[in-house]
Amino acid sequence: MIDCWQPYYFHTHLVGSEGSVLDNKFHSNRFDGLGRHHWSQLSCKPVDSGDVADHPYQTQFEAFFQALARGQDMPLTGLKEAVATHEVIFAADLALKRGRPVKLAEIRRKK
Repeated sequence: MIDCWQPYYFHTHLVGSEGSVLDNKFHSNRFDGLGRHHWSQLSCKPVDSGDVADHPYQTQFEAFFQALARGQDMPLTGLKEAVATHEVIFAADLALKRGRPVKLAEIRRKK
């Protein structure tokens, strides 16, 4: 099974060195007055209605099928871009292990 029955839930999780957002909660050490050991609440409600009319899915699917019909890659999201994205991730992971900056050339396969 690749899917499940459950209420609609649009999960948002953004993390960074200056703070994080988790659904309608946030935390940051940059703002005075925020609790150090708990999340602060945003005043907006998460998008849990299940109404996806304002989501980019329709436009994304249309672009995908148009590119497929033309025999072209989707702009900015083709295999070439996916490979480049993963190269950056692998280089960052290797930099952490080695304790130094890693150039992309160090992780690319030699042809």
